[in-house]
Amino acid sequence: MSKTEADYLKKIQIWWLLKDMKNRLIKEGEIFWGENGSEGSIGYKLWLTPDFPRLALSYTVGEEKKEIKYVIPIIQTDCNFGSTRFWFQCSLYKNGERCGRRVGVLYKTGDYFGCRYCHELTYRTRNQNTSSAHHGLYECVKLSKKMEDLQEKVKRFTWRGRPTKKYRRLLQIQARLEGYYRALDAAGELGPKE
Repeated sequence: MSKTEADYLKKIQIWWLLKDMKNRLIKEGEIFWGENGSEGSIGYKLWLTPDFPRLALSYTVGEEKKEIKYVIPIIQTDCNFGSTRFWFQCSLYKNGERCGRRVGVLYKTGDYFGCRYCHELTYRTRNQNTSSAHHGLYECVKLSKKMEDLQEKVKRFTWRGRPTKKYRRLLQIQARLEGYYRALDAAGELGPKE
């Protein structure tokens, strides 16, 4: 049985929920999927209180508009340099036991959000056949697109005499792309030489 790919599922990311929190302890709102919520939306309320940090979700599913409300606990861990990091604690049950896994992203398959382990999800990149004859061509196209997107974002190439982070990333992608081109050229897959 093949696993479902997580790349195209509805998901909630902890970093996205926390990005406008600043010094607030409570945040509520709505998350929309698709253009103007065409693929659905859910209401949420996030508490970062020291006694019980949690995320409450409220949404409807199915043709009969079944209303679902539940709470996902949030775990707080200390970072090495003094700040803290927040995580979801998966609240799904599998084989009669509560998962409780610490994760940064929750995915929705079926009615509830849970970690990718409980939903038995995989990523598209893990399913790619790297031994395929066309893998090199696929990587060239993918890296070319990445390079074009990054070239638009690079505003400066150096800062205080050193290459910027985006420019270094651009150079890395360019080196990988050149490596694929050399390999394809050696294999004769780039077409006849003039």
